[in-house]
Amino acid sequence: MWFVTNADDPKVEEIAANPQVNVCYGSPSHDDFVSLSSKAEIVKDRKKIEGLWNDHLNDWFPDGPETSDLALIRVDVHEAEYWKHHSRGVKGAVRSLFTKKSEEENHEKITWEEHVAVTS
Repeated sequence: MWFVTNADDPKVEEIAANPQVNVCYGSPSHDDFVSLSSKAEIVKDRKKIEGLWNDHLNDWFPDGPETSDLALIRVDVHEAEYWKHHSRGVKGAVRSLFTKKSEEENHEKITWEEHVAVTS
């Protein structure tokens, strides 16, 4: 997995100091959640940047792949987890996690209909 960044961004130093990262994605409208435990590496390869470049990146880097201080973050995934919940929605899930149950309320426990964990 690849991400484009500025080479002088603080996250570049953070990754150099501790390459263990977690990449998370949630799609609240579909109740899909993914968590990737990974090791990251900073890559400064102009040909690779050009090969990965797409027009959407111009919103962040208006000078395109010629931007002088571009770098890539290469993420090698070691563990991945996926969750899907079909009925409750994110608002209900968060409410159950952070709301203390009172005697009048009857919050049911969140049940994930699908959960998959993969380790490389």
